Amino acid sequence: MIFDVIILCVLIVALIVGLFSGFAKQARGLLAFVLAIFLAKLLFPIFENWFTTGALYNGVFPRIDAWLLRQGDLFSQTVPDGMTEEQMFAILSQTKLPTFAVNLVIKNVDFSNIAPGTTFSQLLAPSLAKVICSIIGYVLLFIVLLIGLVIVLWILGKVLTWGFLGVIDKILGGIFSLANVLIIISLFLMLLTVLAKTIPAVDTFVADQLATSKFGLFSWLYHNNIVGWLIDKLTK
Repeated sequence: MIFDVIILCVLIVALIVGLFSGFAKQARGLLAFVLAIFLAKLLFPIFENWFTTGALYNGVFPRIDAWLLRQGDLFSQTVPDGMTEEQMFAILSQTKLPTFAVNLVIKNVDFSNIAPGTTFSQLLAPSLAKVICSIIGYVLLFIVLLIGLVIVLWILGKVLTWGFLGVIDKILGGIFSLANVLIIISLFLMLLTVLAKTIPAVDTFVADQLATSKFGLFSWLYHNNIVGWLIDKLTK
């Protein structure tokens, strides 16, 4: 429940700050955010192999494999013939993975070419590790680009004259402030998801928060991660 309260308070503060700051002052941040998304999509393929086959992957994979085996005896069992995506979705849903992450994992599994004797852990661990490394890499690249663009646009903004947009400016400012904060919260929850799969204490904490989510804010944002949705759409 604590995360519900924190998220609600942060959103209220963001709305108030946005209403007072207005759209003009925040437009640079919005523009930087949009540009960072598309530049990250454009540049990520260049760095993808570094994240999904290098030191990061080698560090994440054994932890994911061990984590899957801790989820129950099923993951040490052999995958039966004729396993479908729907059946795999139901199995992965039991691991408390967010829905967007489950979809990404399944998308990277070739169900038509499963070798005889393959266990669920052997089948899913490489895909899940690759998804997590890709998310980490994409988020890091996005953050670096965002910081760089914010600095550049801030410098440009110093030489530009912004007109007074009145009431509309304030309303738009509130909306965009909320949008920016939701993105930041989504990035934090995505990081929390990664940590939960490698650190048992974090996994337990997240499970407790999901079970006691009074307002449903934490639960909804966790399972419907905005950044995860964007990554899913942009990588199709």
